[in-house]
Amino acid sequence: MMIFKNQIILSSIFFLLTLNVVSQQNFVNVPNSEITPKNKHFFQQQVTSTNSTTQLSSSYNYGLGKGIEFGLNIWLINIKYKPISIIANNSNLHEPITPTCMLNAAKQFSLTTDNSITIGGQFGNSLIKPSIKNNLGLTYLNFKFKNLIIEHSILVFGTYYSTKTYGGDGNRFGAWIGVDVPISKQLYFMGESIFGSNYISTSCIGLVYAPVQHIPLTFAIQLPNNKNTITSFVFEITILPKN
Repeated sequence: MMIFKNQIILSSIFFLLTLNVVSQQNFVNVPNSEITPKNKHFFQQQVTSTNSTTQLSSSYNYGLGKGIEFGLNIWLINIKYKPISIIANNSNLHEPITPTCMLNAAKQFSLTTDNSITIGGQFGNSLIKPSIKNNLGLTYLNFKFKNLIIEHSILVFGTYYSTKTYGGDGNRFGAWIGVDVPISKQLYFMGESIFGSNYISTSCIGLVYAPVQHIPLTFAIQLPNNKNTITSFVFEITILPKN
């Protein structure tokens, strides 16, 4: 019970702090290739919890128009419960550098009304100890299909390249897939998988519930696709641009 209370307190504090500052948009970890409209704002706060740690990641995007968005990510703030402290990695290059601050950008090319190609990336450095060896980044190419068989559904698949400082040991090139399938007007099934052997290679399954249309909440279980990570629970709150 104490661990659960710590998670709530830490997550609430961080969420309030980051809202005052007002990544790309993700299913959970896989970019969903939705681009922020021109002059609109997007914010996403992710909380990933195990029985001993909570991991916080935040993303803000601004729409520039013509299918382009630009933003800022504060990524992988790992908080240990006993004692409460931030776990930072600035020297072990076999694992991802954490925590980090990254700039992100994406450009979408429309093929049809429902289909598109998106290229994007995020690049940055250690938030604790910036240095040349702690430069990190991820680039990707995504194909997106909407309303495929089921109306309002989304299917995204693509390929990515990550630096070792971003993904740790394992593959540098990889592939991923993500889906959103409507169950009702306010409830969606969400699933994604990042294929590979590095630290970001995970799968997530869960539900997206939108009590308010532009503020969906995601509840998911994250499962490892590699030997380096463990099963965790993910909660995500997203603030979408209002129509």
